[in-house]
Amino acid sequence: MVLGTMEQDHIKEVKWMVQKVLNAHDIKKPPPFYLSLIIGEHLVHNCMVDNGASSTVMPKAIAEKLGLQYEPTEKSVLQLDGTATNTIGVIRNLE
Repeated sequence: MVLGTMEQDHIKEVKWMVQKVLNAHDIKKPPPFYLSLIIGEHLVHNCMVDNGASSTVMPKAIAEKLGLQYEPTEKSVLQLDGTATNTIGVIRNLE
């Protein structure tokens, strides 16, 4: 996803606020938290935010509802339990 300067600044501010709360409560590993996001003209509720993720997973049904196009791929995602899950594609430049 490509973000503009304003979005990047907003994300930094949100991360700073979350870190401030975590530090105040001496929390070492933050739990996941959820936000509502606007993607295009669609409001999507309960999006899990993971500051440490190297990639983001989106259900196929959501991608189709939003009319997003994806490039087919043969990549897989390694789960926490060590199993691999195949992906159907990659969405680039999501704004």
